[in-house]
Amino acid sequence: MRYKNQLRIDLACLALLTRPEIKVAEICYETGFSNLSNFNRHFQKLKGMSPSQFRATFAANGVFKAAE
Repeated sequence: MRYKNQLRIDLACLALLTRPEIKVAEICYETGFSNLSNFNRHFQKLKGMSPSQFRATFAANGVFKAAE
């Protein structure tokens, strides 16, 4: 189960950075989590910050740029 959640969180990270128009809640459900609080808890545990903080931090720093 840990591996599955890690994959889901990795997919969520990619979506958070490449699809800024999509809400965090939508990404939560798209990546297979059944509720937002569970998604936030797993994300915080694995990445050390909330999904919103992750998006704001890395998008603002231009760390990840989607291929145009």
